[in-house]
Amino acid sequence: MRERASIVVVAGIVLFASLIRAQAPAPSQAGTPATREVDPGVFNTSPVIDRAELRAGRLEIKPGGTRRVHQHDDVQFHLFIPLTGSVQLNMGTETINATAGNVYFINKGTPHGFKNATDSTATAVEVFIKPKN
Repeated sequence: MRERASIVVVAGIVLFASLIRAQAPAPSQAGTPATREVDPGVFNTSPVIDRAELRAGRLEIKPGGTRRVHQHDDVQFHLFIPLTGSVQLNMGTETINATAGNVYFINKGTPHGFKNATDSTATAVEVFIKPKN
């Protein structure tokens, strides 16, 4: 039963990601997502969703764009979901070629970052699962 629930959750996230993919970044206004450059060549539109149990944002990673190594201690875990292109995803001591159509699990407190080493812009969604209160 747990495996089935996991499949349903992942299917929902993939559907969510496909919906976000079709949306253009919103202008910066109170209560709406705002786009900002978080590191050179990495643009984050956030929050696309911000609820008690999760938050989500959309990333645009330009060629050569690099997200410095960082970690999230305020979430249970998060999912990195490339929508287009590919990036080199560093998690701890491991480097993965993260490609569109896959979902990457990053546990709470895991140092991670990424780089777009291609000639094309990549896009991704990050979904952060917040701790239960």
